[in-house]
Amino acid sequence: MALIALAGLLLSSCTMRAVVGVDVNPDGSGVFDVTVALDEELRTLLEEDSSDPIDWTDPSSFEGTDSPADFFNELPEGSTVEPYTEEDFVGFTVTAEFSSLEELEEILADASTEDDDAFPLSIVSVDGERFELTTRGDLFGDTELAEEETELLPSSVLADLFDFQLRVHLPGDIVSTNADETTENGVMVWSLDVTSDDPVEPEAISEVGSDFPWFVVLLAVIVLAAVVAGLVFMRKRPEPVTAAPEAEAETAPES
Repeated sequence: MALIALAGLLLSSCTMRAVVGVDVNPDGSGVFDVTVALDEELRTLLEEDSSDPIDWTDPSSFEGTDSPADFFNELPEGSTVEPYTEEDFVGFTVTAEFSSLEELEEILADASTEDDDAFPLSIVSVDGERFELTTRGDLFGDTELAEEETELLPSSVLADLFDFQLRVHLPGDIVSTNADETTENGVMVWSLDVTSDDPVEPEAISEVGSDFPWFVVLLAVIVLAAVVAGLVFMRKRPEPVTAAPEAEAETAPES
């Protein structure tokens, strides 16, 4: 990270963005993606030290940079790479689909360098009705600056240098989470400070309710109750009083 640290020292507005996203379906399948991008100031500075043009939408351009961009030993099988552009950030997004949480674990195991442990994030399902997200340490530990680098850079520069996020969507209703925010679509967002001495370890629990259409049962009960009430009302309604029949005509006079 020495080159990145130098960039932050020279231009405090430089920013590297890294977003890890996981979207899990009720059956345990889903999508895992990683986005890495640099803002214009940081790209300009890095390009000054390069004799060749740099394609920032190509993950190979980041190989050996000791940053989140150098995320995988190799890209997951069947994954796709697409350019990422937002505001003045340019980079790439790697997307990989998984058919089960076990396959996601395999993908995360590959999301590390040869000398490091697997990406410290785990999602498990309990009977398909409860999903638990846990982490085991710093998600972006590889991005930590050396001690001499942190001494050179003021905290305000370090805060602006990294924009790292974890975004997770779990099935069902969120029971508990320590996310910084939850979007309207149920996506939990953690903004991670890689320079913190006490980094947040994202955690969350969600529960999936039954798919049985209870509202149909409730509607049927209401209709049945209305029918029964109607029948009872009809039975208790008093019978209408009928007029007495008119007296028979007077008997004709005897002849």
